[in-house]
Amino acid sequence: MVIKTYSPEEIRKWILEEPEASQFLDGQEIDHIVFHLGRIANWYADEIPSHLVGDFLQELLSDSLSRAWSAADNTNRKALGLYVKFLHNHIGGDWREKAKKDFS
Repeated sequence: MVIKTYSPEEIRKWILEEPEASQFLDGQEIDHIVFHLGRIANWYADEIPSHLVGDFLQELLSDSLSRAWSAADNTNRKALGLYVKFLHNHIGGDWREKAKKDFS
């Protein structure tokens, strides 16, 4: 199976096309989200080890909304919908199984 990887520019373009992007007041917040969405894509493609994903993304990928919310900073809390959309639309459908294996 070929796993698509995403450049920061592709992720930024996708974010700016999403209606939720109007919530983000400055480029730093968008940069922050681009970084984290890139971490998700790189983790899924096995380009970074699971222990480097970080607490927030680990909880998000483990499908624990309450723990993800607790681990999120203010920017990531505003972007939770974008993270869910990105997982659903751009990451393979078996990401939950990979997370279960990597984070359990």
